[in-house]
Amino acid sequence: MRIAELSACSGVPIPTIKYYLRERLMPPGERTGSNQARYDHGHLQRLRLVRVLTDLGGLPIATVREIVLAVDVPVPHADVLMETVQNGVADVRWDVDHEAFTAARALLADLGWHGIANHAALGTLASVFAAARDLGHQGVSDSLYEYARACETIARSDLKHLAAVSETDCVSEAVVIGTVLGNTALRALRWLAYEVESVRRRDWPVGGASPAVDASGVPPRP
Repeated sequence: MRIAELSACSGVPIPTIKYYLRERLMPPGERTGSNQARYDHGHLQRLRLVRVLTDLGGLPIATVREIVLAVDVPVPHADVLMETVQNGVADVRWDVDHEAFTAARALLADLGWHGIANHAALGTLASVFAAARDLGHQGVSDSLYEYARACETIARSDLKHLAAVSETDCVSEAVVIGTVLGNTALRALRWLAYEVESVRRRDWPVGGASPAVDASGVPPRP
């Protein structure tokens, strides 16, 4: 297909596609003339991936370039690519004080999470401990253990999905899309859960005492 058809199929303006090509976010098309090129379904798929990363994921062009280049390089295991993607999307912060890093590492030890002391997200986690401490909201830090256990369930679900993908190129895209869309979905679901839980709590007795709960620890629906 010509670039005009690629634009029509994807909904992305031609100038934007040309910009992505210049920035090496997409492979060049097959040259058919001095100023013409032909594109295929692979280009359309890559264009859609780039739009997910930039629009929904909110990632800068430099990070998107790093991620799509990683997708194009065959890796022996999906977890290697996942680490590359996560390092690209993580808000890396290493300029956090020693006390906060100690608290973050203590949480990992309590969870039994080993071998990730140099992960890019550790600095971000430490910054959460530092901010909660400095603002006098220790309750935020106290809730992180429960957050982490919930994330274990999410991680198992993500890896189960990857295990069902057989083709190498599909695995690469699944890692990228799963990471970015998963992060976005988690933010949305968290806010929705807040709203649902707030509605439930409106019917709780005055004083904050919760109604009887079942064996799962979940209060009955109003």
